[in-house]
Amino acid sequence: MEKHDVVAHCQYFVKRKNRYCKMTIREGQEFCGEHKILNEDEGNEGLKRIVCPNDNKHTVYAHKLNQHLKICNSRKRVEPPYIVANINRGELDERTEHKTLSDLTPQELACLTKKVSLVYDKCVPPIRKEVLDHEILREELKNPEYGPKKLKHLVQNASLLRHAEIAGFFDDGTVFIEFGAGRGQVSYYVAQKMKDSQNCAMLLIDRANQKHKFDNKMKDFPIIEKQRIRADIADLCLSKINILEAAKRIVTVSKHLCGSATDYTLRCMIEHALPTYTGILISFCCHHRCDWGSYTGKKFMIEQGFTPEEFDVLCGLTSWAICGFGNSQDCSESPSTADGIKKLPTRWQNPCPSHITDNEKKLIGRKAKLIMNVGRQSYLEERGFTCELLEYVNETTSPENICILAKKENSRN
Repeated sequence: MEKHDVVAHCQYFVKRKNRYCKMTIREGQEFCGEHKILNEDEGNEGLKRIVCPNDNKHTVYAHKLNQHLKICNSRKRVEPPYIVANINRGELDERTEHKTLSDLTPQELACLTKKVSLVYDKCVPPIRKEVLDHEILREELKNPEYGPKKLKHLVQNASLLRHAEIAGFFDDGTVFIEFGAGRGQVSYYVAQKMKDSQNCAMLLIDRANQKHKFDNKMKDFPIIEKQRIRADIADLCLSKINILEAAKRIVTVSKHLCGSATDYTLRCMIEHALPTYTGILISFCCHHRCDWGSYTGKKFMIEQGFTPEEFDVLCGLTSWAICGFGNSQDCSESPSTADGIKKLPTRWQNPCPSHITDNEKKLIGRKAKLIMNVGRQSYLEERGFTCELLEYVNETTSPENICILAKKENSRN
């Protein structure tokens, strides 16, 4: 058997992780560079490491301190004017404790699910199902090399693109904003649609630095101005972004804004934007990650008799729409289903009444989602938008298959 050299590892014990550091070390050394902070009298000034002044959780070579301070991720930065801390977070939720499904007794859960059904029957209109395609993606959808994961996103993009076109969003002089842009795929197809239009621009917003972005592909459309902003939507003030100041129309087309990010976006667009917002097309996602403080439909929820505590549990109920259950007798032990849908997170497990079937749980979850979406719709309608909830793709394509289409007459026309 071939003999392999033993790789030496740092002997520093990391208490927080309850293990030794896994970094490899130089021959003859005991610690890695990060954990070997040499004293001045050790006679090796070239390897002396000191604690970073910006963050005491990491160290730096002393002779490279000035260079490090310029690129340190913990350095103080001057925020651009469009960053205003917490401007879109909504009201402060001062409660110290929040309810989850696991806090409810079977009787309390039965009462809440009954309430959900009553509010649903009273307030949720029939949802129009219209799954559309678009010629821009038609050929790409036929690509035999694409797998199901790739294709399902293209199907969703095609339907959203066609709905935006029918709504009349693709006019000259429009600035399109994609919140939660990720790699910018939706913006790329919008730009492809608008490549021959005049005075159009694309604004992409995401808090993460994405790899393999579609931004470079937009260079094929030179007449369209493009800007990407790295920011948390909760801190974004649109009225201070230069590219929007002279816009005749502003339209948002975004796919799968997760949880509270949808509410941050709606508040960002409505409360702190210019008066030229004329179109909104957003597909919803991850209602279980919403919270009472940031939720835009609080007025609607209160009118329907929901308390903040019940809203907390309502968020948990929405996970029933997309999670597998397995054995309906015991939700806490339900495995993932064969199609890969994840089981309920532990914090949403509860003593499910045995008479509720898996299909009934799924229906309750979808009702809870739609009630929350109607609350957001109510928020927009009170501010002058004409809104409609749409089932824009089949549930087999994505269980998160509801979007909101909102339009408003342009005040600058």
